[in-house]
Amino acid sequence: MVRVATLNLRGTANRWDERFPLVIETLRQADADMIGLQEVRLKVNQHQLICDALNQHNESKYTPFLCEDWYDPHILANAFLTRIPVIEHERIELPEGFRTAQRILINIDERTVNVVNTHLHHKPYRDEVIRLKQLDYILNWIEPQGHPTILMGDLNARPDSTTIQRAKGRFQSAYEAIHCAEPDVTFPSPLRADENLTPRTIDYILCDEVFAVKACQLIANQPADHDTTLYPSDHFGLVAEIV
Repeated sequence: MVRVATLNLRGTANRWDERFPLVIETLRQADADMIGLQEVRLKVNQHQLICDALNQHNESKYTPFLCEDWYDPHILANAFLTRIPVIEHERIELPEGFRTAQRILINIDERTVNVVNTHLHHKPYRDEVIRLKQLDYILNWIEPQGHPTILMGDLNARPDSTTIQRAKGRFQSAYEAIHCAEPDVTFPSPLRADENLTPRTIDYILCDEVFAVKACQLIANQPADHDTTLYPSDHFGLVAEIV
């Protein structure tokens, strides 16, 4: 069994210094073997800060694997934190929008598995022309490898979109497998309540049908005890147990 989690960090925007302890506590409680992070702020080595903080609490240490977006100047990235030994790590640049995907190869219960972390483009808002192209690029990338795959991240696409329907033609949704539907909302959290953003579900953990999903739940969906407007991120994340 493997526990995987995904969370879009919102970089260092919106009260990062106050959010940082909440992010660490959220990920510590998730207790995931592998964490996929999106919108990692490169200037402060955000992935390393989180990795170091988590390793203070865990005997089994995380190792970070960074995947920078490909525009200049380099500002944001995706990142894996994993406490499972990695056989190989690879990144690709997705068509349009300067986005990337990263893939690590690991062994789980004597089975070699691909785990992919990505952040698809957020524009156009309700047109899937770029996101669908990016998803197809990822599917074509992993297909020749022949390994069962877990795909997670901020896909910026709603459950009824052609992008997610294409993804579900290949994968099962971990949350949907347990709850029979996707969560009502994964973005935005009340951290950005004053911005009038439309609530929607755009974050996913997906996996091949050869896997059995044993559990899946939202994370980062609770405010700070002392401030009901302070959340770990502007996204809710997910954690899943997959066999």
